[in-house]
Amino acid sequence: MEELNNYHWTFKEGFDKSDISEEIKGTLVDLPYSGASLNRPSFEVGTFQRLFNFNQLGSLNNHRGILTLSNISTTINLYLNGKQLLKEVYAESPVKLDITDYLKEENILTIEVRSLEDGIYPSINFPVYFELVPLTYIDDIVVSTKNTGEITLDPHIKGKGDYKITYSLMIGGQLLYTFNKNHFILPLPSLWSFSSPYVYTIVANLEIEGLSHKKVITFGFRETKLKKGEFYLNDKKTFLIGTKRDGFFPYTQRATAKAAHREDAEILKIRLGANLVLLTSVPTEDFLNRLDELGLFCLLPVLKTEDKDANKRYLFSTVNHPSVLGYFGDDVPTSFIKLLEKTDKLLITDKLVKFDKNRFSHFSTLQKNEKGKVRYSSLKKHSLIIGDLTFKEGQDLTLDKETKEALRQLKAFDIVKTKKKPWAYIFSSFTRCEKESHLDSLLTLGRCNKSLAFSFLSLTDPSPFFWVSNYPNQDNLLKNKPLICFTDADYVELYINDEFIDAFPANHKVFKGLRHPPIVINDFSSTLLRRNGFNNREIHKIKKIFSTQDENVKSKLNFFEVLQVKKLLRKHDMSSRHLRTILMGYQDLKEKEGFNIAFKAYKDRKLMRSKIFGEDKESSYYFDTPGQLLRNEESYDVMRITIRKVDNYGSVVNNDCSKVTLTTIGPLEIIGPTELHLVNGVLSFYLKTKAVPSCQNLIGQLKIQTAQNCECFHLMIHG
Repeated sequence: MEELNNYHWTFKEGFDKSDISEEIKGTLVDLPYSGASLNRPSFEVGTFQRLFNFNQLGSLNNHRGILTLSNISTTINLYLNGKQLLKEVYAESPVKLDITDYLKEENILTIEVRSLEDGIYPSINFPVYFELVPLTYIDDIVVSTKNTGEITLDPHIKGKGDYKITYSLMIGGQLLYTFNKNHFILPLPSLWSFSSPYVYTIVANLEIEGLSHKKVITFGFRETKLKKGEFYLNDKKTFLIGTKRDGFFPYTQRATAKAAHREDAEILKIRLGANLVLLTSVPTEDFLNRLDELGLFCLLPVLKTEDKDANKRYLFSTVNHPSVLGYFGDDVPTSFIKLLEKTDKLLITDKLVKFDKNRFSHFSTLQKNEKGKVRYSSLKKHSLIIGDLTFKEGQDLTLDKETKEALRQLKAFDIVKTKKKPWAYIFSSFTRCEKESHLDSLLTLGRCNKSLAFSFLSLTDPSPFFWVSNYPNQDNLLKNKPLICFTDADYVELYINDEFIDAFPANHKVFKGLRHPPIVINDFSSTLLRRNGFNNREIHKIKKIFSTQDENVKSKLNFFEVLQVKKLLRKHDMSSRHLRTILMGYQDLKEKEGFNIAFKAYKDRKLMRSKIFGEDKESSYYFDTPGQLLRNEESYDVMRITIRKVDNYGSVVNNDCSKVTLTTIGPLEIIGPTELHLVNGVLSFYLKTKAVPSCQNLIGQLKIQTAQNCECFHLMIHG
């Protein structure tokens, strides 16, 4: 048997009493792990077991063995060598267990996990840790700060004796000060903010009777408050906007390695420009650490338990993170509120509770009534508002479902921002994931509603971008379907077959409160009229007479309209029927070859983006990998790989659903099936490492077989 670590556990569905003292038969797994990986119907109970050696029994005279568990769904019974050490313990928050008195040279650790939530499989979502500590050790340290540089430390010590604690204050790996008191003032501290998220580190070293124990914590200097319905960070008024995150991943639900969680944080901050994320499940420590580093606020859910010890453990494990803005929930236990009063965190609930008014807010949920209309009147002013909307497709076939939902979500936000003046707004549908379908759950631009993602970008404006929601092609033009552009550009120029059509400005009339409303390109008649000899002045006159959207052109011209254009028709020797045919659409393009549509997006009169769509004469596959190194540390590592099929213009071939076959050689494994199909020309999957001997480097190989060729990638796995 090996020492206790996160590799080579055994998992099985269900639980039997004999499992606590006998080796079980099941699936060999590495932690984190979810029963969802078995690809079976949802079940409630699962058993994790690990057989391990402990060869340091002699050291237990002056040390204790501490086992740490966290992010387990949801309650556990824990057994060591046949003895029950935990009974029905709520384990979403960290559980630290002293197992010293039950350790032997050969041990059987069995954990029965019960999921209390429908559709959630039994899982251990975070690595398990085992540590030898002195009889007296640092259990936790709570840090409170002020922007003046004042630091107050509240160490929680387990054990007794005459000990001494020394603190080392660092930033970026550089030692700043060393002190031995629980109160210290740092001159001119660097504040934590969205643009400059300075994170400090304190290494606490406890010494007692020749033994020592270290505890490392991170924190930041920042002050937040709510004043007259507005949010302030470091005395600067700020509007918070973001989305929900449930932390689900394909085939594994919430159980995956830290690299995937850290990537989610990077997508939220860097690619989407959010400054707030509302978490619907307890996050991992790695996710919070990455939020600290990036400068992104989060709201954590209040635990669904009255267990005072569980709430205390939860608060202590999260309160030091500068990225944790506060906690939200419907029913907040009184014991948790009392603990929260001693911190600088916000409390957001829909109930009226006694709490510091500068750190308390209600939240409202934007919903629809029985008739499907959005209920804006039910929203509280100056609150946090969650846009919890799901729209039905309806009868309008000129736009696809995703584009229509994105436009409706934007319109809802526009109305709420103008009328209710919230201090924060959450786009919940962007990260929507049905529990019954844990396969469609990645929070990435390549896995969810792209239109909604890019409409969100138009609000946050992190960098110049341009996205055409509905794929432009001849069919769209023939049917005069509008093209919706989500962008932060001021206007977009449209070219067809290199011929300038028109410039289209942002739609400020419909979206009055948005800085960058979508740009709607729905006028395809100008170039046809121009091609038939009409000049720009005549085209403008014809459009003004008809005052119509192209998709609603009348079947024939009435008498008044004929009189209005009579001179123009006579000048161009054209009948009214011929004019109607022109206004109906691009019929003549069916016979064209080399058809292409080009967009040029301008901001401040400067070209910022250009994009060409055209006939797919040639196509190729593009493979996106974040690197070639995977690193096994306390647990396995993962890497997300994306495959795109692009045409000769570099655009994704959105109608391609071809098959892709994946094979691995060496210590690599595909998460999920190895035969997949592109979805609208795009496919993403996760690759994970297997156990590698310590301090060894091995080479693994990934083969991707597409319809055109086979690509091989060599990846380094560091043990």
